[in-house]
Amino acid sequence: MNNKMNNNFEPQSDDSKIDELKDFLYSRKTGEVKPQRSTLKKREKIDLNVNWGKEKETEETKKNKEEEFYQYKIRRKNSIFYIALILSFLFFVGALAFTFFFVSFSKNEISLSDIEISVIGPNSVKSGEDLPFSVVIDNPSDIVYEDIDLTLTYPASTVKTLEKEFVKTENRQIKKKLKAKGKLVEQFNVILSGNIGEKKDIGIEIFYKGENYSGVLNKQSNYTVEIDSSPVAIELSYPRKVNSSEEFNIDINVLSNVTDTVYDLILVGKYPIGFEVISTNPEPWFVETMENVFKIDEIKPGEKKSIKIKGILKGELGEEKYFNFAIGDTFDFKNEMRTLFAEKQDKITIKKPDINFALVTNEDNEYKDAIYSAGDIVGLDFILENNLSNPISNIKVTADIVGDIYDPISARSQRGFFDSNKSRFTWDKNLSNSFKFLAGKKQIKEKINFSLFDFDKILKNYIKDPEIKLDFKIYGNSLESAEAKSEIYAEFEKKIKLRTNLFFSEKVLYSEGPFENTGEPDPVVGEKTTYTIAWEIKNSSSDVENIKISAKIPYYVKYLDKTSPNGSYFKYNKETRILTLDYKKIDAFTGYKNESKVAYFQVAYNPTAPHVGTSPILIGEKKVIGLDKFTNEKIVLNYNYSTIETKDGSVVTKK
Repeated sequence: MNNKMNNNFEPQSDDSKIDELKDFLYSRKTGEVKPQRSTLKKREKIDLNVNWGKEKETEETKKNKEEEFYQYKIRRKNSIFYIALILSFLFFVGALAFTFFFVSFSKNEISLSDIEISVIGPNSVKSGEDLPFSVVIDNPSDIVYEDIDLTLTYPASTVKTLEKEFVKTENRQIKKKLKAKGKLVEQFNVILSGNIGEKKDIGIEIFYKGENYSGVLNKQSNYTVEIDSSPVAIELSYPRKVNSSEEFNIDINVLSNVTDTVYDLILVGKYPIGFEVISTNPEPWFVETMENVFKIDEIKPGEKKSIKIKGILKGELGEEKYFNFAIGDTFDFKNEMRTLFAEKQDKITIKKPDINFALVTNEDNEYKDAIYSAGDIVGLDFILENNLSNPISNIKVTADIVGDIYDPISARSQRGFFDSNKSRFTWDKNLSNSFKFLAGKKQIKEKINFSLFDFDKILKNYIKDPEIKLDFKIYGNSLESAEAKSEIYAEFEKKIKLRTNLFFSEKVLYSEGPFENTGEPDPVVGEKTTYTIAWEIKNSSSDVENIKISAKIPYYVKYLDKTSPNGSYFKYNKETRILTLDYKKIDAFTGYKNESKVAYFQVAYNPTAPHVGTSPILIGEKKVIGLDKFTNEKIVLNYNYSTIETKDGSVVTKK
């Protein structure tokens, strides 16, 4: 069925269309159904049924509308907040702009650029000379400034000219007002010191405020002065590399650079850890740890003053050690430097020696002084090792014995020769083929020995702090090639010191001594007998300090607290029953050249029956300790107990 509709066609109802469809489907009529192509129709206005499904959509639509209304209210509130925020920001920016405009263009403007600082003074100065300069404070503005506080910060070692005192900072509170378009000038005078070419900075800082203003302003500046010369100069001469424990010299020359005499100088030498001073010429005026101060009264124009320092430096291979020497004047010859005129600092490196020399005695190792007793035989082994890869030829070794406390007749060497006239051992290729040629990394071993003076000879000649020194010198040629040779030289030293002999003795006295004793010389059971005990100290060749003698008193013996001489330093502990006697110092040759030290105390003994026929112990074992100041060796001596035996009696008897 093909129905054509015009523009005035009105659609049928839904019910009629359904009925018509049913009639067609259930009809018994048959026939060919020809397919038909639908033709393009004009756009028709269709009346939609808007009420279809109305009851279902009404509730959902209502919810959606409520949600949209809620979101609308939120958007409205946010819009009001954003508008208020933007207005506040614009107000703040406007306030800042107004403040900036007011401050920038106000007639009463205060700016840091209003104050200008300048210095009138030299750009260079001689170390140690007066430096007069002026600080100029300039005010180009129309503002009056007041409460001006001026502070100068000086470099190290600056001295005030008038007060002659070190100064770090200087402060001046200027009472004058700084008028508009005005200036203030403050004058200063100090002494700067330093090395030639060194630049010194003086810091300048000003605090101030405008009149009728409460705010405090600040301005800073700097004044730089160069040290162009010095009244004296230092020259140093020393080896750049040394072997560990090898002696070397440091030569210091102080030179005058001016046409006037310079007075009251000191040279301060500061040494690194590991450096030991052996000797100096002249002697130091003042000595501190790792530091020497040398006094130079005056140095005339063109004059040179020399100071020589001999020492050894110990350290690890390749270690660098720094030495510092400075010269200047003082405050009335105090050990403190006032003005630094010149300063030198340099390093010495510990090197590996071409020849390693190990020297070991039978009493000590190779690095320390060897300590012996009088009458001992010194046995000494030295090892000479070639540290080079190249051989060494024509080796010669000499060892001088410096000191007169040995017996020359006893001096012996394995392959060397001893010249008693020179007190010298010698080893060379003429005496042994071992010294003709020493291959790389190989070594030579040698022995020497000699006897030291005995105790009687030391005391007879009153030789205090006896010692001898062995000075070794080693010569040779390093064979770098068949044509090229280089000389090798090394020095080594070993000191041998004799320890002092401290002697102690104890005597039990009855009829002798400073106290009167009672009772029987041969004590009787039940009766008390008193005894006097004498402690005597002698000392030989060196001073001994901090001596303490101690002994234990048996339980059956009573200490009576009677001592002589008055002032003897006896102390008795009743609980431990230990008696001690202290001496701060016992001089060398006490008891030989001088009288010995003797102290007395008294005890009482009341024997009992088990002691009959015996000589009981009266004083227990003694211990003596002290310090040998020459060898720095601790002295420890032990002595046996003493009994009641005297020349007047010896055993306990019955009644």
